[in-house]
Amino acid sequence: MNHSDFKSLLLKELSFVLKNKLAELEKMLSGLEGSSQNETKSSAGDKYETAIEMLKQEQNKVLSQIQITKTMVGALQLIKSIPSIQAGLGAIVKTKDMIFFISVSLGKITFQDQEIFCLSPQAPIAKALLGKLKGEQVVFNEKTIVIEDIL
Repeated sequence: MNHSDFKSLLLKELSFVLKNKLAELEKMLSGLEGSSQNETKSSAGDKYETAIEMLKQEQNKVLSQIQITKTMVGALQLIKSIPSIQAGLGAIVKTKDMIFFISVSLGKITFQDQEIFCLSPQAPIAKALLGKLKGEQVVFNEKTIVIEDIL
């Protein structure tokens, strides 16, 4: 498999993961809205006020997560599957011990039997790697990291 095929499949996988996460969050929001309506019917007084406020806070948290996830979906759509020659947005950076995909902040995923760390360009390690080329090295957390390949 060539580099652009690998990156293209990885992008599709991340898009799938994010869309599933979005569907789960929207389902969660719907459930919270249903709970809010049920609370109205079954509670009274201070208990009612407290319960409604707690539900509103949970709804706001879920709405915030939905917005963040939608932003990540949009950011992922901007990444091209063409190979990169330097570390930057859309680059897959291979080192001796790790593989980084500078894209969106999803953390560690397993893809094609490889652990890949999906990082936003604002992540500290991504910032250290930005602009570097194959064969160059960076020092991060007092550890020297040599870039073995960039896809």
